[in-house]
Amino acid sequence: TITLKVPACAVGTVASTGTALAVNRSQDLTRMISLGLDVRPVRNVLAAPLYVKEDLYGVVVAENVKTEARVDPADLQLLQALTKQAGISINNARMYADLRRMEHLREEMSIAERIQKHQLPREVPTPRHLRIARFIQPAKEVGGDYYDFLEYGDGRYGIVIGDVSGKGL
Repeated sequence: TITLKVPACAVGTVASTGTALAVNRSQDLTRMISLGLDVRPVRNVLAAPLYVKEDLYGVVVAENVKTEARVDPADLQLLQALTKQAGISINNARMYADLRRMEHLREEMSIAERIQKHQLPREVPTPRHLRIARFIQPAKEVGGDYYDFLEYGDGRYGIVIGDVSGKGL
């Protein structure tokens, strides 16, 4: 039975040492009391640190309050294997969430790139006695650069050039 009655000092012991804990009432009553465990309902306790990569994420605790069955090294190994797998699963979930965020940002950047390209003029004016060439190459998917041509009539043209710093969307 897994309960939430384990005092902070038992959890703190596992968290501070980084080592798993197995305590049997029948042989470790004094140790249980020193760990702050309420020995009346608890028969035995298993506790193991839960790491995500090298970071302590929490402590998993299993208490037996029903039977006198002792916990043995195999029980502790099982709990440690479960916490190791849980840590891997938590890390995988975090990486998946990061990948989803990155994919979402890529999609936004792609949309912004298409918007930027559609804002730029499609044709270059051809005034007499002047040749105009154009080229734009953003350093990233989207740049802060903009240009346009303005026709005033009577063969007069204006050129608008913009460079936005910061380059956030």
